[in-house]
Amino acid sequence: MRDTDSQPEIPLALLSQVLLELRQARGSQRATREAVIRYFKSGIAGGFTVGSLMQWLFFWPDKQPSVFSQVGYSATEIRDLMEILKEKHSAQELGLRDDQMPPNPSQARAVNG
Repeated sequence: MRDTDSQPEIPLALLSQVLLELRQARGSQRATREAVIRYFKSGIAGGFTVGSLMQWLFFWPDKQPSVFSQVGYSATEIRDLMEILKEKHSAQELGLRDDQMPPNPSQARAVNG
């Protein structure tokens, strides 16, 4: 899998696509969840790690204009979505084991801060 330290390439096309999908899904928890799951599936299929995908989605290019912030999601909505993504069936949908699920945003900030 790609490592962000050795492979600084950021999947701009993937981030652009999820941004468009999230704008369309705004207001629908189900559509938002499905857009994020597609993002992770595509990213994992592209060889990126879950951690890198999380960082790009929630913190790239920085915390203020991140993909989720650009769509207008609040911190509470992002936390709620993270809880949805941690559900066991979401891990299975992503093709991941439970121990491969992403950390919550505060843990990711501590690692990347």
